[in-house]
Amino acid sequence: MVSLFYAEQLILQNFSNKMDSLTHSRAFWESVRNGHLKLATIAWCRVFGANREHLHWKKAPTGDNAEMAKQDFCDRLLLKTGFTPEQWDTYHDEMLAFRNKYVVHFDLIERFNAPVPCFEPALKVAYAYQEWVRDLLKAVWRVHPTLSPLYYEQCRAEAFSVINSHIPKG
Repeated sequence: MVSLFYAEQLILQNFSNKMDSLTHSRAFWESVRNGHLKLATIAWCRVFGANREHLHWKKAPTGDNAEMAKQDFCDRLLLKTGFTPEQWDTYHDEMLAFRNKYVVHFDLIERFNAPVPCFEPALKVAYAYQEWVRDLLKAVWRVHPTLSPLYYEQCRAEAFSVINSHIPKG
């Protein structure tokens, strides 16, 4: 799930960077971008959203020291994002409200009119989670895939190249 969020965020960022230069088929590209925004939101919220989610991070197998492991993730999350616990709660609530009121349950009467949350902190949370899971599994997992900022930038550059080649020049 975190990898799906990672890929959707990468595509979304590249589309967003190109939107101002589009002169033809803008509605189509806005639909494509919004689709990736929604998929990124859903993927992120499956892991970091409501506790009832089947894939919620708190349900990760943490061994004998579950509370210590969960605290370790919370510490990593705050360190990666630079949030205080209160700022994290606010950001988390914004992401859930965006998912609940725009992405999943679109309400025509009470339209969602808050700004779209910034996804940079969500990406940092995904990095913290990936590192946490890798450390939890390092004793039994020999290959450690990494969602590092450097890897993200390499994938971003490649995606940007592909998107550039398919967007008509104005």
